Amino acid sequence: MANFFFLTNGTQLINSIEYIYTQRIDKEENKLYVITTSNSVRKDLTGVVGLYNWSEVFYVFPKWMIRIPVYELKMFLSALYFLFKSNKLINKSTKRIVLGNYQNHFCKSIMKANTESKVIIVDDGPGSIEFRMGFTKTGDRAKMIVHTLLRVKNYYVRPDEFFTSFTKEMIIESDGPKLVQNHYGFLKKRAGGKESNGEILFIGYPLVEEGCLEIESLKSLIQRVKDRFPELVYIPHRRESAKNLQVLSDVLEVRSLGLPFELYLAENASLPRSLVGYFSSVLFNTNKMFGDTIELNHIRLRDYKSPHFSDLDILYNKIDDISEEIFQYSISNKKYI
Repeated sequence: MANFFFLTNGTQLINSIEYIYTQRIDKEENKLYVITTSNSVRKDLTGVVGLYNWSEVFYVFPKWMIRIPVYELKMFLSALYFLFKSNKLINKSTKRIVLGNYQNHFCKSIMKANTESKVIIVDDGPGSIEFRMGFTKTGDRAKMIVHTLLRVKNYYVRPDEFFTSFTKEMIIESDGPKLVQNHYGFLKKRAGGKESNGEILFIGYPLVEEGCLEIESLKSLIQRVKDRFPELVYIPHRRESAKNLQVLSDVLEVRSLGLPFELYLAENASLPRSLVGYFSSVLFNTNKMFGDTIELNHIRLRDYKSPHFSDLDILYNKIDDISEEIFQYSISNKKYI
């Protein structure tokens, strides 16, 4: 019986490979189905897929479709295309179904059609702490239409396991699925013993794109960090726009990696001396992979309203245990605390 992996980005893919080796199912038949509708994300996935010898790799949506420039049209066509293809994706010989995002409309459609297999969700970053069994989030208007077309608007996934680097007390719904800890053993082994290159890397996040900050406010914040760490290099999040990154490049070097940060650490010839971030799961994962070898620092955001999770204190209470707070910043007042 085969294991089916339905994933939308590189972080989920890395964590799925970690799951395969943690559960010792690397000799089983493992099939990967990439269901992203983002052309840039699909390109990023290319460098990660080859880390494991998958039994089959299938890109659900054709290239011409994910390159459609009109977002609403692309989402509408992808929903119709998926309705046509979905009945061919899973058969009765499925042992496990591993999902990268339990709120994703395509993942929900797959699960609605298959209720017999064991279901596992893999960690997808800090938003994973908001896991709630009876919660459904449809997103923007285009995604709401897709949820309706796929008839999953009021459907939610009931997983058996949640493979995550977060601990039980950090997950909002404590009586949810069984938590299986991700210790990043696979990437640790690939990383081996490395020396520091002295770099200090800032882990970016799309605060401007989410409407939380204006680009000039972010530029000022980054400059404050750079005043403390002159050798600072900015590592952008995949959702940060090229236009905004161009503005930040006036302050410091912006270095796009094109692969998940954890994999970058494992594959690069040397390690950075330090990381700076807000609340990224990169901080937790780096600590698990390298312990005190890489110094961790963070900025505590106040009054931050995220579309992905509601209580940042859950994250920051744990980040404080592994990382030094360099300052606090109020989103609403645009002031340092």
